[in-house]
Amino acid sequence: MPVIQVFAPEAGDVARLLAELADGVAHASGLGGGDVIATFVPVAATAVSGGGLDSWPVVSVHGSRRGADTEAAVVAAAESAVRSWAEAAGIPVGGVWTEWVAPGLGA
Repeated sequence: MPVIQVFAPEAGDVARLLAELADGVAHASGLGGGDVIATFVPVAATAVSGGGLDSWPVVSVHGSRRGADTEAAVVAAAESAVRSWAEAAGIPVGGVWTEWVAPGLGA
């Protein structure tokens, strides 16, 4: 069961973002309803070296290894959902940091 954490400015329809994110990751992973959990952590401010003002949402997908192709598809789906949400919410985004975080050794 993948668990997703999104760290970003709170704006727009966060509930819709989480629903789309959970559904997109479930689809990319070959999982069904209730198999993916998405959470949102509001970020009050972002600083970019050199004085940039754009935000950089961070998306961490925590889950057991599913193979490189599936993990890449999940990360791409997560990034796409966050970029679409940020654009609709009027959040200038410099990039979206996405990662697959596997549990410790042997998992």
